[in-house]
Amino acid sequence: NQTAATDFDSLPQFSGVTISAVDACQGGCSNQEIRIDSFGKPYDGNGAALSSAATVTLLSGSSTKTVQVTQETGYTAIL
Repeated sequence: NQTAATDFDSLPQFSGVTISAVDACQGGCSNQEIRIDSFGKPYDGNGAALSSAATVTLLSGSSTKTVQVTQETGYTAIL
């Protein structure tokens, strides 16, 4: 099992964009992460498969966008 991580802070196209909130853990967890396996299935910070859609809120200046990650498929949509 290998872990790959992308450091978006180092990419110029994401300059000024911050993650202001992550809601991925059903039942709560201290590690608010979304992990994706090699098949595209998303997991929460505890390593449990998502039981409902997760959201990530992005902030750039005064602009906010929310991205939804669907359980099972990992399909993402900007809300």
